[in-house]
Amino acid sequence: MRGSGVRRILDFLLDNPILIKELRIGLRERKIFLLQSLYLVILGSATAMFLFSASAPSDLLELPEQGRLLHGILFWSQLTMVILITPSLTCGQISGERENHSLDLLRASRLRTVEIVLGKLGYALAYVGLLLVSSLPMVAVVFLLGGVAPAEVVAAFGVLALVAALAGLLGLFFSAREHKTSHATNQAYGVLILGFILGISALPGLVEGLSQGQTLGTGILAIPLWLYLLLNALCLAAFLFLKIQNHLRRRVAHESWLGRLFLGSWLANCGVLGLLMTTGNSWSDPELVAATWCAALVVALASLGCFLDPRPFAAPREEALRRSGLTFRPGFWIGVLLAGLALIAGAQATLGASLAQVVSTLGLCAGMLVFFSWVTRGLHALLGGRPRFAALYYSLLSAILVLPTLPLAAEPSAPSFWLGLQISPLPAVWSLWDDMPQVHLAGLELDLPSACMLCWLGLAALVGALRLWRRTRSGPEA
Repeated sequence: MRGSGVRRILDFLLDNPILIKELRIGLRERKIFLLQSLYLVILGSATAMFLFSASAPSDLLELPEQGRLLHGILFWSQLTMVILITPSLTCGQISGERENHSLDLLRASRLRTVEIVLGKLGYALAYVGLLLVSSLPMVAVVFLLGGVAPAEVVAAFGVLALVAALAGLLGLFFSAREHKTSHATNQAYGVLILGFILGISALPGLVEGLSQGQTLGTGILAIPLWLYLLLNALCLAAFLFLKIQNHLRRRVAHESWLGRLFLGSWLANCGVLGLLMTTGNSWSDPELVAATWCAALVVALASLGCFLDPRPFAAPREEALRRSGLTFRPGFWIGVLLAGLALIAGAQATLGASLAQVVSTLGLCAGMLVFFSWVTRGLHALLGGRPRFAALYYSLLSAILVLPTLPLAAEPSAPSFWLGLQISPLPAVWSLWDDMPQVHLAGLELDLPSACMLCWLGLAALVGALRLWRRTRSGPEA
């Protein structure tokens, strides 16, 4: 039975008509040969330059250090080229079918969406695997110098394979979402460049932590850093895989699995963050705690927008399943996000933080989640659903998170009565853990959290009144 199960999986993966077609056509293109030649020329040049420029060691004990240095040069060179090459192989896989007016034929075939995605992705990964295998002779030079164990080389190739899969899925995601290959390519490489810019400051510490076997937490609850990063990378890959399928054929099953995946990863990451806060020594710093809460609130607000889209399904059966499912209700996701934030709050209370501060912060985050979801859904309804809900939601989110706080970055002593300080939740959260100026509103002196909640309560009441007025006005006409 086990052998038959493995054979079924292999048949499902290898006996894929999309994969066979892409391999037969794609691997015959001229650019494939040119990319492989350029890949090997760069690695060969880096190896030759290192060997010719390296000074002859006066002691044999210096050879292992040179071997580790060469291994690092080859790894980072390969990683850079894999990130640059892989999206170029997948950005046009689905958008190209759409441009050639053959995507509808592919959807109408008996192939399932998972087979289409695996076939398109398998072609890119097969070519990247060919590149990695062709680089083995140069990587083997490291063993002549020493200093690097075979397990480290295997782990490095595993990281390269994982990064190739993520980069390929990212390109395939934008290819499935966009109608033109140029748009998909620009967005994929834009996200990669943005991710590199944001993560370059944390990269040295991350590499050092991985090389030293750093763990998150202490005692029996300690989690290896590499395992934590691997699980998050697999969750990201599964998320992109499901999103690609949903763009190809929107179904309730895809969105339900997306919700379950997010639920598990959100609670797990909040639990790990709470574990760090409980076992760490630097979480007593009020600025660090405030920054952590602000980051958690931003992630919660950004994630909530993915579950508020009121777009119905075209098929009546799918729409009935959506209406009956718990994972399609905004209140459920607000509760999930608050449960994750409650894990962080519980860790802070265990650490000895003030219970009043913890409860006030959690209440402020809960109010922001409720009020912001109500305001954005109300504005979308008032506009007749014309703009895309995601565009409206994230435009407003960026505006309230970034624009009102710019004067604070330019001038810390900005007027405390300025309206932007009351609209943005970040200064309000920060003021609960660090000193911030009071707000003078209509002769009253309020703290920032109270002023923020009053402003959003007023906005929610205004949007509700406008929706009620519109309904009463359109009622007699209907």
